[in-house]
Amino acid sequence: MSKAALNNMTHYLARKWPSDIRVNAIMSVIFRGKQNRQILSEERRKAITSHSAMKRYGDPEELCDATLWLASDKAPSFVSGAVISVDGGFTAMTI
Repeated sequence: MSKAALNNMTHYLARKWPSDIRVNAIMSVIFRGKQNRQILSEERRKAITSHSAMKRYGDPEELCDATLWLASDKAPSFVSGAVISVDGGFTAMTI
């Protein structure tokens, strides 16, 4: 539900805010972190990554790259209301 709320809020704000303000979101799913290593068993980690098209966890740097791209002059100024999935294809596997 929280992902749906993020999507809806992003779309709503992109429509309602002034046209010179771009509103986008980054949706992530599975990233390596200390928490994953501490609380998930190896079996559970494998089960999670098997549901990703790329069959791996993301690196935090990959999430940072997407964030920096959106904040930079390299991102098209016509991108607004977008929810960018940085999830290794996890979302595509669940549709």
